[in-house]
Amino acid sequence: MAEINIFVKADCPQCPRAKVFGNQLEEEGLVVNYCDLDTPTGLAKALKFRIKSLPTILIINSEGEETNRWGFVNFPNVDEVKNILK
Repeated sequence: MAEINIFVKADCPQCPRAKVFGNQLEEEGLVVNYCDLDTPTGLAKALKFRIKSLPTILIINSEGEETNRWGFVNFPNVDEVKNILK
């Protein structure tokens, strides 16, 4: 099953918007993984997927491959993410 990953960092001025979006996805029953770049685990995942700006939203398929990516200037809407995960 595909997973939603939102990459954030505490000192990122745009990241609160991504967290609000993540909350909206969770309210729709979707599971969201928050990858905090202030932690070793979050940083390792960011390096693996070559995250260069924050916040970034990734959809990763069941094979561990990225299928969709959005940055803070082009966030999707909730319905768009739900349709991708169908």
